[in-house]
Amino acid sequence: AGVTTYVLGFGSGFGSDPSALNRMATAGGTPRPFSADSPAALDAALDAIAAEIIPPSCTVELDGPTRDPMLFQVRFDGGPLIPRNMSHTSGWDYDPATNTITFYGSECEQVQSGSVTNIEVDFGCPGPLI
Repeated sequence: AGVTTYVLGFGSGFGSDPSALNRMATAGGTPRPFSADSPAALDAALDAIAAEIIPPSCTVELDGPTRDPMLFQVRFDGGPLIPRNMSHTSGWDYDPATNTITFYGSECEQVQSGSVTNIEVDFGCPGPLI
């Protein structure tokens, strides 16, 4: 009870009784069985299953050299700026050792739910020296 079961049919005989595999998948709590009739199809099926089981990471690797996080502007889908929060309760923080941004709290939940389609990180320019 409470264990989700994924059904994976192997080989060309998979199609001989798809209704049986559909019933097994439904009984296991998943909407459909997966099929694999080649190594590439098996790889794709396992990737699809993993995507359903493992939530997306809340950590994003940045391209290029490390930068001053005080100059970062971070947004989801063109929305309002997301504040940096070094207490890691919400918002985001930057790790210069790994050149990554990690989202926390409701921002992480949004990333994991798939409701975010574009994470925007703009790197500002330092102000003039006085």
